[in-house]
This record gives sequence, C-alpha cells and structure tokens, in this order.
Amino acid sequence: MQEITKPIIIESETSNLRSSSADNTSSINKSNKFLGNLIPKLLFGVLALVIVYEIFIGVKTLTKPIPKPKELTSIGGGKITLVARKKQYKAGENVPVTIGFSSGKYPVVGVDLVLKYNPKILEIADKDLVKGPVFSEYPLLTVDSKAGIIRISGISDPGKSFISTGVFANLKFKAKGKGQAALIVDYSPGKTDESNIIQASSNSKDILEKANSLQITVI
Repeated sequence: MQEITKPIIIESETSNLRSSSADNTSSINKSNKFLGNLIPKLLFGVLALVIVYEIFIGVKTLTKPIPKPKELTSIGGGKITLVARKKQYKAGENVPVTIGFSSGKYPVVGVDLVLKYNPKILEIADKDLVKGPVFSEYPLLTVDSKAGIIRISGISDPGKSFISTGVFANLKFKAKGKGQAALIVDYSPGKTDESNIIQASSNSKDILEKANSLQITVI
C-alpha cells in the first residue's frame, strides 16, 4: 500500500518576514516622531538667536556716542547761490533774483561776483542792482547790457573780517524776449579775475568752492 506524504508547511520564514516588516515600520514611525519633535525645537532655537542678535544691535546703537553738533554742521569753503521765485515768466514780467553767499568755515574780507546772462531774453540796469546787508561797502555795481555781464564787489571795513551766510545782492531783471536764459556765475577755482570769495589771510586766498547757475524760461 502506497504511503501518502503530508505537505510540510514552512511558517518560520513568513513569520520572520512579517516580524522584519513590522520592525521597519516601527523604526520609521519612531524616526518621523523624532523629526517631528526636533524641527519645532530647531525653529525655536533659530528664532531665539535672531531675537538675541536684534537686541544686541539695538543696545549697540543706543549706546553709540552722539556726534557733537560741530561735527554735524561742519562745512567747507565758500558758496555763491542764485535763487529766483519761479522758473517761468511771461514777457514783460519782472524777474527778481537773489544772490546768496556763504563764507563756509573761513573768515572773509570781500566777495567779487561776475554774472553772465542772455541780454536778448533778460534786461537789467544799474539801478536794478541792490546791494545786500553782508558787507559795509559795495565799490562796484555795474551792468554791461550789450555783453550781458553783471559785476558786483563787496568789502568789509579795513581790518575787519567775518564768517557769515546771507544775501549778497538782489537783482531785478525784466523778461524781454521769449526763450531760455541761463544766469551763470563766472567762476574758475583759483582765479581772482572772476567770481571769488577772499579769505582774511596774508595771501588773500580765494575760498570759493561752489557756485550754481539758474535757468529762466520766458514765454
């Protein structure tokens, strides 16, 4: 009689595979949980560092010494400025122009101004040159209406000098013809035969460093 062999069921390997898969799943869950707890801590740490840095910068700024007023208001050489009430005028209108002056940080004894303008667009006479209160004497107030050149000189009393900012002169032009008219301070650094500001020194040094021009439009 033939003997029947019963099938052998192998459960150990399947069981091991299931156990390994469960272990892996458990490890992944633990890693995810660890990362989930770590990320908020890292973000909190970074935020704390940023706050500490901002506090440090704020304290450093508050404790920084404030510059002395002398350092804040320090200025250099002399300046001549031209200022008009507006930039556009109608033909026949008066065009008032103020000439400002600053000696900077130097004591001065005099100012010479040579101002060029377009005589086809603007006109002005000697009587329309009004000296300012800066200097005690104005030995020169003239207009060359053909060439379009104004010359003004102001000087202080002998032996006196001063540091000042103010109005050097007032001019009253009249709009004559339509077009663009530039008012230009004739100035070159170091030259004394043009516009200059004279320092109170043994060599009468020119300390004029800046002079602006002015553009007028007549319609």
